[in-house]
Amino acid sequence: MELLNTLLLLDTIAMASSGGMIVHLILSAVSLFVAARYMPGIHLDDFTRAGILAVILSFLNATIGSFLDMFNVFSLDLIRFAIDALIILLAARFMKGFRVQSFWWALGLAIVVSLCNSLLYRVLF
Repeated sequence: MELLNTLLLLDTIAMASSGGMIVHLILSAVSLFVAARYMPGIHLDDFTRAGILAVILSFLNATIGSFLDMFNVFSLDLIRFAIDALIILLAARFMKGFRVQSFWWALGLAIVVSLCNSLLYRVLF
């Protein structure tokens, strides 16, 4: 019986953590989609592409972003936004239906998406 309870607890933890990741990806996709609609230097075809982009950006942030953060000597958010802008440019290079005109538009998108995500999390949670 104790083994069954432990397995149920582990299953509940796994479901909660994967559910949190899905909610994060959906909120990021909404933020990306809304930001792309109002920023003329960003082009995103549709919401499906925004969802795919959210997954790609999460993956790149978890891999490349974590690596680049090691070189962040100063703990300034501006450097993190610049890293996010580089990751956005990298994603735009490989993803059809998503284009960014310049580094400055990518930097603006990084800042706007960060603010939108913070606002959505504050309102919803």
